[in-house]
Amino acid sequence: MGVKGLTGVARNLRKYPTDTEQHLWRHLRNRQIEGFKFRRQQPVGRYVVDFVNLEKKVVAELDGGQHALDAGDRIRDEWLQAEGYKVLRFWDNQVSEMPFSPLTLTLSPKGRGEITFNNTTFLKRRTSHEKT
Repeated sequence: MGVKGLTGVARNLRKYPTDTEQHLWRHLRNRQIEGFKFRRQQPVGRYVVDFVNLEKKVVAELDGGQHALDAGDRIRDEWLQAEGYKVLRFWDNQVSEMPFSPLTLTLSPKGRGEITFNNTTFLKRRTSHEKT
């Protein structure tokens, strides 16, 4: 699919977000996390990512149970990492447990990350072999 096709897909995904995407977007939008500007449902290469900070090259992906054994996610993550992106994957249920308060995004050089509120970790990057 070409870039124009991905733009339409991304636009449609933004128009019809899941409840979990809406919940996380409330925290990420308007530079609420330490001034990081995130975009949602953004084409990056041949993929559409859930959330991305283009300046720091950070991608945040939300995964439901269907992603537990998805080999396509691993291929996608490898491509994004080869392009210099840090990919943070979170389970949907982790996001739904987040408070509606200011959050902090912490990244390590190895691409691990977490989102915290008042020193309590709510979202920790999951590994691709973890199950819901």
